[in-house]
Amino acid sequence: MSHSEQPGPADLVVSDRFYLRVLDRFADDEDIAFLALGLRLMAQRAPAVGGSSSEPIGIHVHELDYLPTDHQPEAAALALMEWFGAEFDVEVPQVGIAFDRASGYTVEWPDGH
Repeated sequence: MSHSEQPGPADLVVSDRFYLRVLDRFADDEDIAFLALGLRLMAQRAPAVGGSSSEPIGIHVHELDYLPTDHQPEAAALALMEWFGAEFDVEVPQVGIAFDRASGYTVEWPDGH
């Protein structure tokens, strides 16, 4: 992942400060929706990221790397949240994760998402 400024027409604006650009050609709508959720959750906690600039900050996802047999799109949001926290020195909110053999992982998102 990387970040830059100036959103393009295909970018997804997730807040007044951040937009998402997914460059992975294999990412599907569900992957993109969860990436946007992860960015939205972090943007709520980071209103001052980027200083006083009025330009939005773009988060560019170059590639989602996972084993296809173990893929759960929720993991994209969790990975983006961890990256954002490390990149911008912002606390990552607690996320509840449970595993059930029959249904796999379930995620309890913060703030009722």
